[in-house]
Amino acid sequence: MAWEYLVLTFCKSCTSQHPHLSQHVSNCVPWRDGRTLTIPFRGSSFPHNVNKIRCICGDLQTAAPGLCLVGLIEKNGELFGAWASSAPNAVALTPPEETLYQLISQGSFTPPSTSSSKKPKFRFDKWEKRALAVRLAYCLMDFFDADLSSNRFHVNRSLKEALYLSLPCKVNGSGDPYTFSIGHPALVSLAKLLLEIESGEVLPLDITPYHEHNTMSWVKLFKKVDELEKHGFDEPKYLEAIRACLLVHSQIANALESGEQTRSTRDVTIRKNLYKEIVQKIVDVFGSMNSRQLGSRKRQRSVSPEPIGRRKMFMAGRADSGDSLAGHPQSQNSSSLRVNMGDGRPSPQRGSPTRQTTPLMSLMRPSTPSSGGIFEDYSLDEYTQEVCIAADKRIGEYRNLYDEAIPYEEEPSAPRVKVAILDTGLDRSTTSIQAYSERIVEVQSWLPPRDGLASNGTDKSGHGTHVAGLLLTMAPDCDVYVAQIADENGLIPPKDIVKAIEHAATIWKVDIISMSFGFIDERDEGCSDLRKAIIEAHAKGVLMFAAASNTGAYGLSVLGPAFPARHTNVFCIYAGDGMGNPARASPPIRQNRFNFLALGEAVESAWPMSLCEKPWKKRRSGSSFATPIVAGVAASFLLYARQKLSEEDAEKCKEFDTMQRWLHHVSTYHQGYDVLSLSRFFSYEDNKRKLFLRELLDGLI
Repeated sequence: MAWEYLVLTFCKSCTSQHPHLSQHVSNCVPWRDGRTLTIPFRGSSFPHNVNKIRCICGDLQTAAPGLCLVGLIEKNGELFGAWASSAPNAVALTPPEETLYQLISQGSFTPPSTSSSKKPKFRFDKWEKRALAVRLAYCLMDFFDADLSSNRFHVNRSLKEALYLSLPCKVNGSGDPYTFSIGHPALVSLAKLLLEIESGEVLPLDITPYHEHNTMSWVKLFKKVDELEKHGFDEPKYLEAIRACLLVHSQIANALESGEQTRSTRDVTIRKNLYKEIVQKIVDVFGSMNSRQLGSRKRQRSVSPEPIGRRKMFMAGRADSGDSLAGHPQSQNSSSLRVNMGDGRPSPQRGSPTRQTTPLMSLMRPSTPSSGGIFEDYSLDEYTQEVCIAADKRIGEYRNLYDEAIPYEEEPSAPRVKVAILDTGLDRSTTSIQAYSERIVEVQSWLPPRDGLASNGTDKSGHGTHVAGLLLTMAPDCDVYVAQIADENGLIPPKDIVKAIEHAATIWKVDIISMSFGFIDERDEGCSDLRKAIIEAHAKGVLMFAAASNTGAYGLSVLGPAFPARHTNVFCIYAGDGMGNPARASPPIRQNRFNFLALGEAVESAWPMSLCEKPWKKRRSGSSFATPIVAGVAASFLLYARQKLSEEDAEKCKEFDTMQRWLHHVSTYHQGYDVLSLSRFFSYEDNKRKLFLRELLDGLI
């Protein structure tokens, strides 16, 4: 039976008040003299050189010259260490000078074909990169509560497999290591390290011991993974492992909350999840490489080990075991989201709800160096029949009431309400969109030319077509203008979105703008210009509705609504189901602000014919799809006001404050949200609706 041990040595060169220990995380490699250091002991069978450990740091400092702590085990609640002479292995057991940070900076991980002025003393090939990734992943299992930044790891120049981890003797007081949330330092650090090893470049991201300070680093790492995937990275499982580093915190947190657990069982729970979601994927990548015979160079684990409880401050040496995690099911891939009524306009199709299997999509798909993107679908693997029926019922009830309150007119008696959609464009050929062809006034693209060809605004991802279909379902008599500001490759820069907003407000002269995109970090380049454009559009009397974001689906409990939804001149729209419950993707509510929540769960709408089968519709979930529903209801309210009130009074209904009070009136407070009733206003009798409008304008509501 093969054994592995930790090698713990005191870093004598450290002059800090709290010196560092250096942990040799894998000693299953040949030493310079051709031997492998082994001190076999198991259970209660201790060799003669095992002593009780009272203080690891102190005992190392006072240890006899030439001794190092090789193995650390626990017996009856006390720690025992196996001490051995470092000679003749002094070179191997002494932390080398190069840290991973230094090696990455020097170009040791850049591919040989890369043109660079850096001339590293040695270079890691792909096989060695993956072998290193395996060791780092196992180190995460052992030290998920430690600082795993690249300057803590050391690599021996002459023996690349000799990997050391330097740990501070003083325990960091930054928080409970068993709290797993977005920005977990060890998880984010490993994701960063794995990306740096692959690219050969240091990523300029600051990772602190405090979860809440790592949020933007998390977002940028997530985006980096998406970019690699978009460009056809040849080892998707490696990217899956990195993405798991960024997402597994939610899974671990749920597992830890599932029942009463001791510290030991919590350790096991954490390590099982880390192994299943991260380590196993990297091991699989390493094992599938055929460029070399792995032989003795492969990490000495013939069977996947069952994670064991943490041994006081450090973990004991682990033996290969027959208890394997290999049989655990692998996690699913995470990736990337007509009836004519005889009056000249279509109505929403009604029918039995269907179950739809949709993979979990990314938080967003950014294409620029920013935190922005179109808020993609976060749909569940299956929609329950109850959820589908509730969604269809709410939309069906609304349309019936709308058609009674606003009869179809061949020649409109009042100016139509103009609505601009800023999204991924529109597929005009889709059957359910064709039914509204007279209402589609213009589609214009702000995307940069590709291969010398300008985009004509055709939607190739489905997001914009779905949004437009929902808007037209809710407000079938409005005029629609579509501004293409994103495509399947992501969102254009904020400075170009500014042009689309200015065009919508000044050239199209729209009444409403619907925006199903956002930026997590308002400090991104160009967002200040976008803020100015929103303020100017607001001054022109344009009502703007924006998606809050779907960050809740990824355990990002520290993130509020995105920008521009969080702006005071924009209506922030959250998503919920047909029963009025907030969607699991909803970000946290805002204090002392309106938190309007509308149907955005399992809503069915148009989809490009080239991307799906007949009837060319799909169900989608998220604030992206709640936003056009609210924009459509608001447009219907404005049209009704124009038909029933004087021009002056109707214009007052378009004021931001008036619209906000109207939305609040047709809402019900539930779980901190203002849940919009799509049908409340139109369910009133005509006389009551007119009275309500009068009271609204007089400030009585």
